[in-house]
Amino acid sequence: MDSGMELAALRADPEPIMATQSNSTATTSAAFESTAAATPAGGSDWMAEADRKWNQARERFLNAVADDQRAAVDQRLKDLGARGAGLRAWLTAIAWRGGVLPQRLPRELVQVYLDDAEVRPRHECEACGLLIPVQPAGRRGAEAIQPGIYFSNCPACDAGTGRYVFRSKAFLALPAEQHQDRTG
Repeated sequence: MDSGMELAALRADPEPIMATQSNSTATTSAAFESTAAATPAGGSDWMAEADRKWNQARERFLNAVADDQRAAVDQRLKDLGARGAGLRAWLTAIAWRGGVLPQRLPRELVQVYLDDAEVRPRHECEACGLLIPVQPAGRRGAEAIQPGIYFSNCPACDAGTGRYVFRSKAFLALPAEQHQDRTG
């Protein structure tokens, strides 16, 4: 089979084909046909763009932290060990997933990340969308550890907090036809 007919067969049959010596080139080209569309503009400059976006979010984040907490937060962000994981997860949500960042972060919220290395931004405020730290559930031997809830109300606006409460309200506010597009 020539490669043109093989490509047509690949496009017609959505099942993956195992690569063999005779079809490996056609399979590879069909499988990665859209790679150029997935590669960010500028080719190899995508890493520079990612760094730029991360650094901008990091600068905005640090500017939102109280002056007397900023050095400790900066150090934790640089700490690639467990102590900075919660703050880095929070910053990642801001840089890449549209996490909310007010002009000033509540001191008590930031302090939780500095005091408890295990917290992660797993809840959010239902009104303002601020990410809220929670100590994840887990196990210590046979003992089940319940999640540590630090804020049942948002320290920024006093609204309720919980898992996906802000995003679920935004989703439900969409027209019904968009719900179908996003769910199935």
